[in-house]
Amino acid sequence: LQKAATSEMPRYTEDIFRDNFDIIASELDQNSSFRFGIKLNLPENEVDEILNRNINNYQKIYQILTSWRQQIGRHADLKQIVTILQGMNKKAIADKVEAKLHYHSNELSQNTICEQVPGLTFTLDELPTNNGRL
Repeated sequence: LQKAATSEMPRYTEDIFRDNFDIIASELDQNSSFRFGIKLNLPENEVDEILNRNINNYQKIYQILTSWRQQIGRHADLKQIVTILQGMNKKAIADKVEAKLHYHSNELSQNTICEQVPGLTFTLDELPTNNGRL
């Protein structure tokens, strides 16, 4: 059995984006919001428009992240956000995102379901063996 090619699979699941966006939006201070949006290469007028909305800081940061993801598309990489946060001296937030990414990475590798065989529903950890061999 072979794993599906990684180029065909999304880099991160929707849950991974949501969990990490939640961490960042919960912890990034309002004074860093504009700079964060600019570091994500969003147009200045778009960042201004988001920050001028009558919504709380969490919603503003979350919207900035959502706009970034929409702009980047399937190439959106949360590791880029970690690097940006580190460059902004927001190491504590970056560390939390990295820890969550590491957790999700381990979770995915332990529970990967082989999608190349129709009807296959067991995880790689549950593969039947023949005297310890596949």
